Amino acid sequence: MLCPACEHIHEGSPSRCEACDTGLRLDGRLSIERRLGRGGSSRTYLAQDQLAGRAVAVKVLDIAKMENWKQLELFKRQHEVLSSLRIDGVPEAYGMFEAETATGSRWCFEHEFIEG
Repeated sequence: MLCPACEHIHEGSPSRCEACDTGLRLDGRLSIERRLGRGGSSRTYLAQDQLAGRAVAVKVLDIAKMENWKQLELFKRQHEVLSSLRIDGVPEAYGMFEAETATGSRWCFEHEFIEG
């Protein structure tokens, strides 16, 4: 399991990160497995949605690393656009939420994980 705040790797299924004391489930249900990619102020993770029983991709925007508020606007717009599309090969958007961690606030959006 991977901590969404500090990326410390944990064995087993602890509820909190031993390195930074952040809860290891985003939104109380998403268990982070590994990082899929990263950009300037955001990272994308593979996660397991414990309630829906499916693998999902979660894009996480770190508010503290943003250069300006325009990045948050673009992040939200990306979610809106994905939510409006129903095209094969384009991931389906599931939801957006704000998560508080020990190292600050993060905006997250969850979407379908497409292997490859």
